[in-house]
Amino acid sequence: MKTIYVVEPDKMLQQTYADALSAKDRHIVTFRTANLAVRALEKIMPDVVMLEIALPAHNGFEFLYELRSYADTRNVCVVVNSFIQEESIPWGFVNRVDLGIVDYLYKPFASPSDVQRAIATALESSDDGIE
Repeated sequence: MKTIYVVEPDKMLQQTYADALSAKDRHIVTFRTANLAVRALEKIMPDVVMLEIALPAHNGFEFLYELRSYADTRNVCVVVNSFIQEESIPWGFVNRVDLGIVDYLYKPFASPSDVQRAIATALESSDDGIE
């Protein structure tokens, strides 16, 4: 069974994505904050993370750095689905590949089928491991 973290502050979107990603071989775990997702890493290891960058308290990048700091989650594939356009991010010394971001979707234009496709690709990548 594959575990997918959905880190999304909007409860309605969280449920929409959880419903869209549900399958018999998947365990969907939802979080409204990065802090809750980080705490869950002690108990439940994700195979893939779907992440909103604009999160309350700690943003998605802080979550990514935390995720990459543990040996067990260093290679977890991440799909960003955010209102923040990728082009507006000042990547600086790190890029999306360095952070394990395998796809970057932009809300509100990403449909549930776009999310399903991106997560399916990320799950395939997680089987191969990211570099």
